[in-house]
Parts: sequence; structure tokens; C-alpha cells
Amino acid sequence: MHLSDSILINDFCCANKEGSLPLQNFLKRHAHDNQKRKLSITWILVQKSDPHIPLGYFSLACASIDVEDLNSCDTKGCPKYERFPALLIGKFAIDDRYQMKGLGTQLMDYVYALTIKLSENTGCRYLIVESKPTSAWFYEEKCNFIRVRELDGGNILFYKNVITLLSE
Repeated sequence: MHLSDSILINDFCCANKEGSLPLQNFLKRHAHDNQKRKLSITWILVQKSDPHIPLGYFSLACASIDVEDLNSCDTKGCPKYERFPALLIGKFAIDDRYQMKGLGTQLMDYVYALTIKLSENTGCRYLIVESKPTSAWFYEEKCNFIRVRELDGGNILFYKNVITLLSE
């Protein structure tokens, strides 16, 4: 579900892992405003038994990726563009109390479903994320994203070809 005023975000805690406090602060301080301004949409994972308590969340926004950041096999058959349309996972977090229970994978499956749906109605060839180094293993090993490069500030750019999502 989208972030709404009925979600109790003040108790969301995501500060145990190094570099994750900004994820907690984003949800509490910026997610509502970004959503109102159409800068990103935040999706919340809640318990069925208590749909007001957030277990995790992710935010999505439109973006693009430079052709030089893509493997040549992922651009085969495409026009010779400099950039390609992408969907950006801007933020992705699980509450500390629910870590290591498979919720990250469950949340990513939902990201995939939304990405596929979006790609049926608009150009969206890639799913990208700028990961903290402490979370890089999740995107690379659990989700099979392709590591591109380290960015200024230490984050790591990853991508996944939407075509591969359609075949999985």
C-alpha cells in the first residue's frame, strides 16, 4: 500500500546497520512530502493483523541509466541511445525488529511486480538502485542485480534488466 496518514511511521526503526539511519529519517521526515510533490512514491509493507504498523518500505521514482553503465548484452537490439529509461528504487528498508525474516525478498518481489506492470504501460527497461555498501550483498547475491560501479559518496550503482524479470 502507498504511504498514508494511517501508517504509524514514528515507531519505524532502521538504525542498527551502518548507514541505515538516513532510511529511517527519510520515512519519518521526507516520504510524505516527496509523495505529495510527485518526486517519489513510497510503498509500505504492513502486517495483515495490524495494517497500521510498517514492517518495511521502498520508494520508487522515474530515472534513467547511461548506456555506458550497461553490459552490452543488456542493450542488444536497442537503438544507440545515450541513456535508457529506468525505475529507481530510491529507498528500501526493513524495520530492525523484522530483519532476516525474508521480508526484504518479499518486498523486492513486489518491486518487481510493480516494475513489470509499469513496463506494460510506459518505457521502463531497467530497474536501478544506488546501494549503501552494507546492503550491496542483498542486491547482488539475493536479487541478482548487476553491479555497475562505485558512485561519489561510496554508494554502489546496480541495475536489473526488466526483460529478465519478464522471463523469471
